[in-house]
Amino acid sequence: MSSATNLMLIQRLLYSRKIVRVSEIEELCGISRRTVYRYINLLNRSGVPVYHDNDLKGYSVRDKRTLSPLAISLNDYILILNALCLLQKFVSREYLKNIEELKSRVIAQTPMNISALLDVVKSIEYNDFKDADITSQLIDNIVQSSLSANCGLYLEYKKSGKKRNSLLHGQRLEFNETWCIECNMPTSRFSISHEDILYAKLAR
Repeated sequence: MSSATNLMLIQRLLYSRKIVRVSEIEELCGISRRTVYRYINLLNRSGVPVYHDNDLKGYSVRDKRTLSPLAISLNDYILILNALCLLQKFVSREYLKNIEELKSRVIAQTPMNISALLDVVKSIEYNDFKDADITSQLIDNIVQSSLSANCGLYLEYKKSGKKRNSLLHGQRLEFNETWCIECNMPTSRFSISHEDILYAKLAR
């Protein structure tokens, strides 16, 4: 990515998160630690109030009101990344660079661990959307994202011929003839086959 794109991504990270570590910037931008420091100095000189928080061991900005991220949820970000990865499968080569840069900007604003989020994106990119049911793949990606982000999962599913819904926390994937989502509920053990899920979204 160009220097201008990297600067914009770093600025987005700083304004979107409480703290940003150098390793996260290295991973997202694909640059060296020395280059990260150079970009941070450039942002400081251009008027962005970047400072290093010794307690949290990372960088932040003193006034986040001057640039606020889009008011959308983590679930929305995952949907956007899925849509971009799907689009990437079907466009000509000329558009790929634009889509890659847009994905990086979305990742920079998403309130989720950078490494976990990049793993989710790789998983999405690996899917062969041409041969798979897109809704099923989307549900799978959202379930995987809930595990990576360690957050709740809202499900709508069919069971005994009826449509039901549940809000899960501490869910896990288990394989028993088919992939199932399992969770220990207060009074029982929840288990639902991936094939029976109609709708999924992340929940806090």
